[in-house]
Amino acid sequence: MRCTRSFLISILFLLAGSRVAAAEYRLFTPGPEYSVANPNYHEIVMALKPGDKVSFSDGSVVELGEKVGNGNTAVVFSVASDRSLVIRIPCPSEKVKSLTAVRAAVNTYAGGNIPLLQLGADVPKVKGGLQTEFLLVERVLLDRSPGQDFSLNEFLTRQNQMPKALREEAETALIDYAKQTAAIAAIADNHSEQYIYSRSQKRWFLLDWSPPIVTAFSTSRSGDVNLGADAYKPSILQNAMKLSNSKADASKEFKDLSDRIGRAVKRERIRMMDSEPERARVLSLVSARAWPALVRKRLVNPMLTEAPCYEQFARFTGPIKRN
Repeated sequence: MRCTRSFLISILFLLAGSRVAAAEYRLFTPGPEYSVANPNYHEIVMALKPGDKVSFSDGSVVELGEKVGNGNTAVVFSVASDRSLVIRIPCPSEKVKSLTAVRAAVNTYAGGNIPLLQLGADVPKVKGGLQTEFLLVERVLLDRSPGQDFSLNEFLTRQNQMPKALREEAETALIDYAKQTAAIAAIADNHSEQYIYSRSQKRWFLLDWSPPIVTAFSTSRSGDVNLGADAYKPSILQNAMKLSNSKADASKEFKDLSDRIGRAVKRERIRMMDSEPERARVLSLVSARAWPALVRKRLVNPMLTEAPCYEQFARFTGPIKRN
């Protein structure tokens, strides 16, 4: 009995010792002109876990909830104090190894958020943050467990294995999303893993992006919108499908779906030209690359930008430290 009791006590001590206590890390400190990353930044960010606290150069401190995901330029956690938000922390990866590049991606993600929202894309809204250091972003509740929510790439690969009702539901929502985003002709970082279908909400979401974001309309020298071949430009979904890792991209179903999306987008672009010519003209002048200057100079048409966006976006328009 005494041996058994000693054994159980030893096990309890081992279990208690195996629990790694939450830690607090200062990721960035103020510099003479720009913030400076912790010398051990990469190792710290790769080891972050729920319960850890991270602080930034402006004194902000965020406690991390569960880990939501990893991308090419950021690691994403929920915010412990507000589960409706996630925090995106720049993090180098195999694809993007430069700390300077992933810090710049904080700004470009925020910079693309405003035009994407104004152009009709279902994307999570940026709620706050600090340029080149972190972003607080609206959390899109998804269930990525097997058989639940899926990416566009997964849909293209497995649609023939899905129940007919689910496949048709997702296709209908995909075409609706294509029409909503018909004004967008191109996004720099645009691939099929970034589009996720929520079965509970019956909607597709774009979760990641990079500028420039190019609109589908162009103008002539006289300033008139010249649709011309613009109506036939592939939609962002068609471009993402082409870049998918799917082996189904030569199938008849794949081509039929791409054609249906293309026809829907063309009709919507022509409708916009006919019924909203002024909006189409303004869209022809705007891309995310030019957005900071347009916002600072108040040149963006009010129909595209709400006043709170100016204040929100102003935090992400400064120069980037090259370190």
